[in-house]
Amino acid sequence: MSEEREKREAFLRAYLAEFDEACPVCGYSLLGLEGGRCPECGERLSLCVHRDGWEMYSWGIGLIPLAGVMFWSSLSLIMRAVVLDKFSWAQFGVMICFGLGAMAWVRWRRAFIQLKPGLRGLLAGGLWILAFIAGLVVMYFTRP
Repeated sequence: MSEEREKREAFLRAYLAEFDEACPVCGYSLLGLEGGRCPECGERLSLCVHRDGWEMYSWGIGLIPLAGVMFWSSLSLIMRAVVLDKFSWAQFGVMICFGLGAMAWVRWRRAFIQLKPGLRGLLAGGLWILAFIAGLVVMYFTRP
C-alpha cells in the first residue's frame, strides 16, 4: 500500500472514529471503522469534498412527475367514478405504473446518485416526458 493511501485511510479512520456515517452503497454504519472498506458490502471508501445536496436535486426533479401523475390519476379516477359513475382501466393502469415507478425511484436513490450528472439529468428529464405522454394517453382514453 502506498504511503499516500495509508495516510488517507488513517484520516478516514480518525474521521469515522468520531462521526457516524453510512456507507454510500449499502447504508451500513461506519462508526469506528478499522479499514478502508465497508465491512458489510466491501466497497472501498474514501473521504472527499463535494457540493452538498446537488446529487439529490435531479433525483427530486425526477420524483415530481412520478408522484404528480400518480396523484392526478388517482384523484381523477375517483372523481370520474363519483361524478360520471364510470371506471377507466387505462387511468387505473397509468396510476399503478407510475406508483410502482415512484416506489422504484425512491428505492434506487443511492444507485441514481452514483450515476454521472449528465445521465441523472437525462433520466429525470425523461420522466417528465414520460409523464406528459401518460397524461395524453389518459386524456385520450378517458374522454366522454
